[in-house]
Amino acid sequence: MSLSRVQVVAAALEILDEYGLGDLTMRRLATSLGVQPGALYWHVANKQALLAEVADAIVADLPGLTAGEAPERAPAAPDRLDAPEVRSPAEAPAALEALAEVAGWARALRRTLLAHRDGADVVATAYALRSDQDPTVSALTDRVRAAGVPRAQADAGSAALVHYVLGHTAHEQAHAQLVAGAPAGAEAGHDAGERFELGLALLLDGLALRAVEPPA
Repeated sequence: MSLSRVQVVAAALEILDEYGLGDLTMRRLATSLGVQPGALYWHVANKQALLAEVADAIVADLPGLTAGEAPERAPAAPDRLDAPEVRSPAEAPAALEALAEVAGWARALRRTLLAHRDGADVVATAYALRSDQDPTVSALTDRVRAAGVPRAQADAGSAALVHYVLGHTAHEQAHAQLVAGAPAGAEAGHDAGERFELGLALLLDGLALRAVEPPA
């Protein structure tokens, strides 16, 4: 049987969707493809590499962020994590408008993760393996900087946003699985969508107040 990396990743994603991350083993994947486990290693180096490929497949259709250029920096603009200078709430709306695409991207990422069983856990694992080189995070940081946020705060804020979406969605998926296995009549609990929006708004409000430069 001729096997390709695309087939390996597609089969892994099918196992993930049907059985969950805990049952996505190299042995089970090999069995589903009708090959010996050793044949998989011609296409993926190890389990971590496989999860990275599956994560890429999960987010493949995620809308990209438009390239943004950081505004010209005023001489006094801070570029430190502990910078005390912030805008007043009255000045924040322009920055929030500039961050609207970031908000849309965060919502799209959540929807994408929820479309796959344990999707958040898989993508979080891949993110942990290559967060410093992740092109999506770099694009997110550039977009935040284009809203007028200095680099240090944009870097930290972008990382916090990604961590928030991954963590919130992982909690959603774990909670949904627990409820699904609970006795009939068990309460589903909080409205995850509303809580997500509240947390997202708080993060974006904080970034907007750090936008000490006019949006690009």
